[in-house]
Amino acid sequence: MFKITGKTIQITRGDTAVVEISMNGYSLLPNDTLTFTVKRGTEELDYLIRKVITHYNASQHEGRAAFKLESEDTAELRYDDYVYDVELKINGGEHVFTIIEPSTFRVMEEVSF
Repeated sequence: MFKITGKTIQITRGDTAVVEISMNGYSLLPNDTLTFTVKRGTEELDYLIRKVITHYNASQHEGRAAFKLESEDTAELRYDDYVYDVELKINGGEHVFTIIEPSTFRVMEEVSF
């Protein structure tokens, strides 16, 4: 199961999913990066999941980008609530914008594993 309600992401552990992000019509340019990060909490230094999209590997259409979550990204995580955010760095970090502020990333239980 994969579901986004508001800014809360729910995913069954071990499932695959595509998280689409709206950039309000902005398309990535060379030296831009869009980063999706999941951590245990906002104070943690280590990330559990990190996906980076650049101009060169962007799967974008009309100001949208998509991050693919692979099965192994959540396969070892405990059933729990984590936090995620999405950050846009323009021109190598000259300008930095948090597109989605820290929000809930919930790993749901599974039976078939």
